[in-house]
Amino acid sequence: MSDEPVLDALDLALLTTLRQSPRAGILELSRTVKVARATVQSRLDRMERVGVITGYGPDIDIVVAGYPVQAFVTLEIAQGSLDKLRRDLSSIPGVLEAYATTGTGDVLCRVAAASNAELQQTLLQLNGSPWVTRSTSAVLLSTVVAPRAMPLLESRPRPSASRAPAFRDPGRGPARREVGALVPPAPGYRAVKSAGPPRRAESKSPVPSVERNPRLSG
Repeated sequence: MSDEPVLDALDLALLTTLRQSPRAGILELSRTVKVARATVQSRLDRMERVGVITGYGPDIDIVVAGYPVQAFVTLEIAQGSLDKLRRDLSSIPGVLEAYATTGTGDVLCRVAAASNAELQQTLLQLNGSPWVTRSTSAVLLSTVVAPRAMPLLESRPRPSASRAPAFRDPGRGPARREVGALVPPAPGYRAVKSAGPPRRAESKSPVPSVERNPRLSG
């Protein structure tokens, strides 16, 4: 696996915007991060392809949906039975997620139920699996830190978005202006239309006085 970070500053800006506005479309994202729509689409496609983005929700609040009782259950299982246990756990609707772990337990599950009685039934189903030798449960009282990812992603220094020169990372301060780039006019500036090059004043030579011939005057 490459040591290069998968995400750069533009990727993080897009992910942050999507977390804040999950229903934002490509046009809104491009306006928010100030890059072209094609750039936004290609970045999202790449993050989907490599597996950084696994879906677009919706995120579901289990408690609000009617399942306020949750618990973590540690299972000790028979040796070599993890694949068989996976099928049993997948068949129990109350099992939200399960992970193989180190330590005294082998599998850690998070389960949810509408009531304590329903939770008890879920625990009985877990213990009813022939691959579970022992289980220990701990009821969840409150959420201290909700599932999150952005603080971890933002904690690692990221390279600038070299393939999107229009993007300006707010954390890097003002961008340096390239040589030859147009400088925007200052606020309140009004262009004055030129009337062309100034015209040179024409010099007028004095008209010489003509002496009248007395013989021609009548």
